[in-house]
Amino acid sequence: MTWLDDKADDSVVYVSFGSRAMLTRQQADALATALECSGVNFVWCLRIQEEGHVAGYKDVITKEYENRVANRGLIIKGWAPQVAILRHRAVSVFLTHCGWNSILEGISSKVLMLTWPMGADQFISAELLVNELNVGIRACEGGCQVVPDSVELAHILSESITGAPPQKERMSKLHDSVLEALQKGGSSSQDLDAFVKQIRICQPSGGDSNVTFEKESGQNLGGCEGLGTSEKASNTAENSSNISVLTAVTTDDSSNSSSESNSSESSSSINNSSDSEHEELFEEGEADYGSDTHKEYMAFRA
Repeated sequence: MTWLDDKADDSVVYVSFGSRAMLTRQQADALATALECSGVNFVWCLRIQEEGHVAGYKDVITKEYENRVANRGLIIKGWAPQVAILRHRAVSVFLTHCGWNSILEGISSKVLMLTWPMGADQFISAELLVNELNVGIRACEGGCQVVPDSVELAHILSESITGAPPQKERMSKLHDSVLEALQKGGSSSQDLDAFVKQIRICQPSGGDSNVTFEKESGQNLGGCEGLGTSEKASNTAENSSNISVLTAVTTDDSSNSSSESNSSESSSSINNSSDSEHEELFEEGEADYGSDTHKEYMAFRA
């Protein structure tokens, strides 16, 4: 953090691809070249290379490279305090793989996000930032094999710091909206409360699910919101009918279970009777140990 303290406000790009994704050698080379040519200050958090992994940074992030960018570039190999870095006054841009946690941390820190998705839902998240919310700029199409043009990427990095892209202003507004939603009584807590209430409605209380459902179903929650009284009554009747069906099925299952239990007890009784008969043979000396009858008995017991 001392390194950041020496930098001017809003002058640093933070680069991180999370704890799982690893760039290929070609991708790392393109990014390293872009960062060097952009002229911007940057903090690059590198995931430590796993043994046997085809991707690697040893040939890219050399001592010579680190020396060339030493005055304006900090390379962290391993874990980094991401939230603290993003919230530092010197950091204003975040080149990210678009993991959801990273996105939330970026929005809460009010930094412009440059998107470089690597897999799974990260592509959808990048689309959300760039085209839906319009608070991000596409740095790379993403994926394990796509290598960005280093010259174009350098331009994007430079403009994100020295320019005034409209996405910065929109990110500032989104940041304020998020903080408002997180306040007591905000939309975040309201939605969470509504979710908990909905769960309670669906959960039977003391085995009397009909009473619980009918009591709660009139509230303006979930599917009942905006319905008229007659429609609510219809929904209640329909759902009560469904519950009755479930009760009937449960009763049938219980009857079947009872029948199966009785059958099992009868079978057990027969087996015990057979065991007693064999045991009596041994007690009366009519079947010797090791005889065919004894072997048959042991096989029966097994």
